[in-house]
Amino acid sequence: MKILHTSDWHLGHQLCKHSRSEEHRLFINWLLDIIENKNISMILISGDIFDSGFPPNYALAQYYDFLRRLSDTCCEHAIVVGGNHDMPSTLNAPRDILKYFQIHVFGGLNRILTIRLFQFMINPVN
Repeated sequence: MKILHTSDWHLGHQLCKHSRSEEHRLFINWLLDIIENKNISMILISGDIFDSGFPPNYALAQYYDFLRRLSDTCCEHAIVVGGNHDMPSTLNAPRDILKYFQIHVFGGLNRILTIRLFQFMINPVN
């Protein structure tokens, strides 16, 4: 099993009031190519998916588009863990439907979620 770890995407970030959405689009395309070309079985996205707790709609669209496109790759499982820039409720909102695509979201880690995350990493088929 090949696992890819990534973090700190900061979707929605602006640099000197200029959108970085094109950079993020290119990054997401590159990442999906790496997943396919390296035959990645599982991806762990650990924190700061968004640059703020209330990301702009285009940043949410980029994230959801990535997850949709990820389901078309060889990657069988994904774990998304929120970071200090992410709002747990934003990440957790689509959690129930994403689990059907083997995408497991932990918007904020408390003790119980930390235990569930490690149990999943030990046995991802449950």
